[in-house]
Amino acid sequence: LRLISARLGIMGVADMVEFHLASSEFDGGVRVAAPFAGRSGCWKPFPVEYKRGRPKPHRADEVQLCAQALCLEEMLGVSIPEGALFYGETRKRTSVTFDRELRALTEETVVAVRKLLTEETLPPAVMSKGCLACSLHETCQPKTASARPSAEGWIRRQLGEQIS
Repeated sequence: LRLISARLGIMGVADMVEFHLASSEFDGGVRVAAPFAGRSGCWKPFPVEYKRGRPKPHRADEVQLCAQALCLEEMLGVSIPEGALFYGETRKRTSVTFDRELRALTEETVVAVRKLLTEETLPPAVMSKGCLACSLHETCQPKTASARPSAEGWIRRQLGEQIS
């Protein structure tokens, strides 16, 4: 399902959006469901993102899912309280609540990425375990980039402490 948010200036494609039949269009005065042409009743969108691996120690997957929810909210005029991440390695679905903190983190991430895209220099690549599975691995070449010697790196190794 193609998604877009004019407010955030983002677009993408959701792996899957389930639509659950709702007993009411509103919940606590908040519109949470929308009617669909050709279908009776009102339907609550529930985004689901599929990942091949397992849950990660950071919140990147949650931010991606929340961005999808923000797009759907804007497109359908509803509030979406939660979605799910499905990890193929664990074969488990993890519920994700789109609370204020996650929504703020998602919007901050969108702003940071937009800023990064407008800057003239790229941040240095840093090799990690996830790099080998990345679709940009050949373009980025993180192993080559992070292997470049630097004066700062040499000084850090010599002093054994971090330099500000």
